[in-house]
Amino acid sequence: MLYLITEHRRHRVRDKMTVGGVDGPEDALRRMIGSRPHLAGWRFIDDGLGGGALVDPADEDHCFRADPRDDQHE
Repeated sequence: MLYLITEHRRHRVRDKMTVGGVDGPEDALRRMIGSRPHLAGWRFIDDGLGGGALVDPADEDHCFRADPRDDQHE
């Protein structure tokens, strides 16, 4: 499974990247942390649809999302 990772700040979306070879959306987001260690303390929220988000504890309108994508779509 591949996950599309995007950064959301209010209504803006940035930093699109794809992560594969992971065990789920939280694993995809946590692997991304290597380049952004300040995200280590952010909490994960499962969206119930196969994806999820790491939410900024200082700003609820800022998060990194992981959305599942089929290999065919990449």
